[in-house]
Amino acid sequence: WNLNSVRLRDSELGAIVNRDLSKRIRSVNGITNHRQVARNDMKLCASIINNFDNRSGLWQIDGEQPNSEKTYGVVSRNPILHNITDFLIEEASAEEEELLGENAACEPEDNTEKDLQLFKALDKMLLYLRIVHSVDFYNHSEYVNEDEMPNRCGIMHARCALPSNPPTQQEITDYCHNFQTKANSLTVSTLHEVSEKELIQLGAKNEEEEIEKFVTSNTQEISKDKWLCPLSGKKFKGPEFVRKHIFNKHIDKLDDVKKEVKYFNNYLRDLKRPQLPEHPGSKQGRKDVNDAPQSYPPAIVDKKFNFNEKKKKKR
Repeated sequence: WNLNSVRLRDSELGAIVNRDLSKRIRSVNGITNHRQVARNDMKLCASIINNFDNRSGLWQIDGEQPNSEKTYGVVSRNPILHNITDFLIEEASAEEEELLGENAACEPEDNTEKDLQLFKALDKMLLYLRIVHSVDFYNHSEYVNEDEMPNRCGIMHARCALPSNPPTQQEITDYCHNFQTKANSLTVSTLHEVSEKELIQLGAKNEEEEIEKFVTSNTQEISKDKWLCPLSGKKFKGPEFVRKHIFNKHIDKLDDVKKEVKYFNNYLRDLKRPQLPEHPGSKQGRKDVNDAPQSYPPAIVDKKFNFNEKKKKKR
């Protein structure tokens, strides 16, 4: 409470007490315990691990190409990814059943030895992502700068038991598709950089223009040949003297303007910035016939009708 009364440069500290997490391990949909979903998660996990390892320079030797075989689009020396092909061999049979239209309810699968090995290998990959790269796989999110957070490795999502009603093949396919769509950002090696043209369209600020606006707003004319600088309260004979005074005596204020411009432009360059969803009206698409404005036929005026005669009758 004592820190809340302290102010730094007209700003409150807003100190808070970090409470212990009440629920560190949080469960997700039980469909994740299905064999086909687990294989799809393992394949996606391998892509994410390979992407983050390459980004961090892990398991790489300078000037030497990896000798590991290419496994589902992944080439890595990471021992976590070794021999994962053995668990993904039966993926083709599931795709074949889907093409044949067999969308009946899937029978509950027995916990055979191979299934236990599959989930054991998948759990190793999940823990590797969570501990090494701060990626919560089932929450499809990356905790950036987790070392600076009060709770390191504080939250992790895990599988729960299979639902009592076995999921259908269509439900499994939809879940895998939706999950992969949400986790695609974790598999992209290089994010698309915003071009200068796109920055201008988004409303990027120019440093020189913002400085000129700042100087102009702090140059006030009091009377003839008398100008005021509101930053210091001093008066000058002309605006050029106020400008010179600001650049000499208020460099810190100009630096703040430059920092704000840089901060705002970096915010526009960040593809993960919070932003409002796209307006439905801006999406291009074929309009429905019922949505089109109704066209009425033009009014037909009888030429034989005499307006003057009607006015005489009213009189």
